[in-house]
Amino acid sequence: MMDPISLDIPAGTRLELPIWLALALGSGRRQVLTVDLPFIYRDSFSEVFDADPSVVDLRRKAPLFYLLLFSLMSLGPSKAGTAAATAARVFQTRLKSVMDAALNASRHDTLSSTARFENLEMALFRVGQTDRQRLERWKARYHCKIEPNAFLKSLHRSSQNKRPRILNDSTNQV
Repeated sequence: MMDPISLDIPAGTRLELPIWLALALGSGRRQVLTVDLPFIYRDSFSEVFDADPSVVDLRRKAPLFYLLLFSLMSLGPSKAGTAAATAARVFQTRLKSVMDAALNASRHDTLSSTARFENLEMALFRVGQTDRQRLERWKARYHCKIEPNAFLKSLHRSSQNKRPRILNDSTNQV
């Protein structure tokens, strides 16, 4: 246990630091500390990803899984190389389920199908849903229906409100 009054940190102490601080202190010519990968990027967890990447709840375990790995790539291929290969495989596998849910899920199924999506996957899901809605609107021809302008609509409404004239038969005789 560390002494809270002491200003020095003993050698070998394990700390959790923000990624930006850990990368700044752990890279470059003068490494002040060594950076360990988070648990989800380690080789022991890659076995879980190898079995079935879609069962891992990335929203709970690592909501910024891909973004954090991108930042960790500055540590070099010796530390993050295998994690990057695993993440690429995970992304390819999970992208299929993301797009399948975005293009085919009903509104009721959306909540259950997106419960495990990471932030990037959720953004891709929203893009896919938006494109599906745009395609449905295009199929229904909503984009090419020609509507009269507001002035013509008001003229039409006012002409319908007026009572039509009834012509007498006597005026129609020659």
